[in-house]
Amino acid sequence: MKLKRINRGLVLGAVLIVAVVIYVVYQTVSFSKYDSDVESAIKDYLDAMCTANIESSNSTSNEKFVELVNKYWESGGSENAFDYNTFTKATTLKTLNYDLENVNGSYESVNYEITDMNISRYGQGCAKVTLSYTVSCIYYGNPLYFDGDYWTLYEFSYDDDYPNENDKYSLQIDYMEDTFILKLSDGEWKIINSQPSGWSAGEPHLIEEGSENE
Repeated sequence: MKLKRINRGLVLGAVLIVAVVIYVVYQTVSFSKYDSDVESAIKDYLDAMCTANIESSNSTSNEKFVELVNKYWESGGSENAFDYNTFTKATTLKTLNYDLENVNGSYESVNYEITDMNISRYGQGCAKVTLSYTVSCIYYGNPLYFDGDYWTLYEFSYDDDYPNENDKYSLQIDYMEDTFILKLSDGEWKIINSQPSGWSAGEPHLIEEGSENE
């Protein structure tokens, strides 16, 4: 009799494990239908981010970046979504109130290239995107720069002196495994959290030295 109880328990345990595996597989397969929409949402955001940087040329205003965040982000993200360095819509907008010094530049081009992207289900109605990508800029002087944080391209330089606004530079910035949480809201995927993991960049390359009197 005792043996029968043990066998019955083992069978019930095995059935439970199989049921859990089937449920997880089903949830994963069901969510995969959203992968292309989530990928498009991230690419649209990066496209718009590049455009916002270009449109901020010769400006000290954060207006274009505020418009970007309001369009692609949604409130409701948790400030504790990650162990550290968590951004919500509110904290991202807050960074745009920073006073930046010696802003005096413009962009010729800002482009991005995704090197790796992983999309997975993240709770009910949400997606987690782990993203590695490269941003390439050709610019003059020291323009505003937004990549989820708010600064100027001088911050990537090891030079103590601010650049002449007519000096032409190129710069490549590699972002490694940034994380985004997106939520499906009224048929659109909106960002509710992000976590920048790290970046690397070489010294800005001087393409052409301009005259201070140009």
